[in-house]
Amino acid sequence: MALLMSAVHNRCVFSASVASSRHVTVTPSLNLPLFTPTASDLFYFKYSGRRPILVIVKVNAEKMDKRLRQPLMHLSSSRISRLKELEDEIINLPNAPSMNEAKHALQTQLPSTFDPSAPDEISKKVLLSLMVIVAHTNLMIGDPQELQNIARLWSPIYAKLAPLAEGYILPLYERPKTREGADFYEKLVFVCCRILVFLVQINDHYSAAQQRVVLKMEPTFVALMAKVTCNLAYIRDPIFELFWMRVMELLDEIPRQSLLDTFAYYLVPKTCSSIFREELAKSNQDFDGCVVRSAMRLACHAFTIPLRLISPDLSLPDEIMSVLVEVISRVPTVIRNTVPADYDITVFGDILIFGCRCIQACFTRSFDWAAKALDCGLLPVLVVLDEYINTMKVSLMLKMRVMVPLSETFHETLNCLAPFLILRPVLNRVLRHSAPLLLPNAALHKASLVPAIRKLNQDSWTVKCQMYQFDDNDLRSCSNHLCPLKSRQDTPKRVKFKRCTACLVATYCSKKCQKAHWKSGHQHECKTLGPDAEARRSRMASFQDEQFIKYLVHRDILTRKEYLLREVALQHPSDTIVAEYDYRKWPMVFTTDHFNRNSTKVCDCIWEDCPLEKRLRLIRRQAVPRRHVIVHIRLPSHDTTCDLRWLYLEDIQTE
Repeated sequence: MALLMSAVHNRCVFSASVASSRHVTVTPSLNLPLFTPTASDLFYFKYSGRRPILVIVKVNAEKMDKRLRQPLMHLSSSRISRLKELEDEIINLPNAPSMNEAKHALQTQLPSTFDPSAPDEISKKVLLSLMVIVAHTNLMIGDPQELQNIARLWSPIYAKLAPLAEGYILPLYERPKTREGADFYEKLVFVCCRILVFLVQINDHYSAAQQRVVLKMEPTFVALMAKVTCNLAYIRDPIFELFWMRVMELLDEIPRQSLLDTFAYYLVPKTCSSIFREELAKSNQDFDGCVVRSAMRLACHAFTIPLRLISPDLSLPDEIMSVLVEVISRVPTVIRNTVPADYDITVFGDILIFGCRCIQACFTRSFDWAAKALDCGLLPVLVVLDEYINTMKVSLMLKMRVMVPLSETFHETLNCLAPFLILRPVLNRVLRHSAPLLLPNAALHKASLVPAIRKLNQDSWTVKCQMYQFDDNDLRSCSNHLCPLKSRQDTPKRVKFKRCTACLVATYCSKKCQKAHWKSGHQHECKTLGPDAEARRSRMASFQDEQFIKYLVHRDILTRKEYLLREVALQHPSDTIVAEYDYRKWPMVFTTDHFNRNSTKVCDCIWEDCPLEKRLRLIRRQAVPRRHVIVHIRLPSHDTTCDLRWLYLEDIQTE
């Protein structure tokens, strides 16, 4: 059956009636659509005299795909090219003002109100002047005269740029719909980006001291650009990646509280999560690596904010862990379906590194995020990624610059799970998800990360055996203080504890104990723990885990009893020994410190009125000299920093 086709040759469109023959005579046609080759067919022309012959060649689909692939950075390059086009457009405008006219226009008074969809003429005039100034300024040559010109014009420029950015960019919830508004918005973004580049170039081509001098002239500029960047990310403008790469270099110039307020106002954790989801929904060709990298870096800053400074707007969205794991697992697929250059590999290496750091930052928020990461398949994903980067054929320089740090980051992420093994939700998941990766016939058993997973599995079984001993010999895990099993000698070995579904803190060995504890006062305690059960689950380890950790500490104190007795015998009667168990490290680190009457700081939080310090003063008054030590337990999650449950007295004189 004949097939009608068209193709481009020497700026003409040809049509061909193709039967079973390979060589087809082609006649010119001007009305047929442009032919798009399939992945399995390759088309080219040869001439028979003056007649063009269309030759159809069957080729391997994978080889053809490689011909059609694009470099990974084509999307980011297009944004940079557009900024360059705007710059050239301003330079070549026949009616553009001169530099002197542009400087004089900076004295124009801007209106008090702005309409992003219909910019006024005064704003257009001022913006055009700013564009002329930045388009004719070049700091790349390292000329001190250019730096002096920028320093002299910096305050007048910022005096106009700040109200324009606050009036035409910051109020936006989406890009302007009108043609006039969109054009003004694009040019204003160009000006902001170029000025950011100037400030970074001062450090690159002159010195950091001169950069600080210019920044101190207008100290709120970097904070304003951080707001612009977050707003661009909020409205999903991909050009925010060009902003954030430069704002990151100037973050030290932003007051901490100002940055926190900006992150909270623009809902940065949720915004980054939305950006990741949108990019994951795209094809491999349209996957924007630069946008994902900048969103990862932005998220990394937002996720590492200390928990005590976090407002509800900075809380992590529930789906963030599954999204992060999916993003890093997508990287090999994107690279396989493109033609990556060295810079592309560097960008995707940054995505993996900052993605793993975001995951680690979630761990420090709460142990619950570690459990979620394991449920999302973090362990097999890390193994696959580690094997993939170790089998990639890259230059030695790229291997040292990207691949080696990547492998180290994967090991760091795996090591971050180890301190959480003392918590049942994490321990049981590690055992469940690591076992298939260690089977002799596992497809990935040769990956370099597998020995580290084997070590994690062995450590997990060590803790699990200790947990079995605790469960068999000590039923204090039941929150009911009158639990009948506690007084029995023939206690059944395996008791399946359940948590209170309202507070997710209290644990019980049976429904009878739950009812008894509810009547004896838990109904009042349960209400005081707060309305959000899911948030409490993130903040608090269960009573069962709490008792197990204290059980481990008690066993360790018994092994160090002689050492502690010598320490308390040498101390002054007014002094107290604090035995610190740091479970933030693996294996746990034990230290002692002598606290006299002038020592009051045991917590490293930033609270001036820390509740843990109050408790320290209280139990020091209760401590019997040379008999008691104060036990301070540090858990891996930051949410336990000031938790009163982890500071208590231990009697070292009793057997």
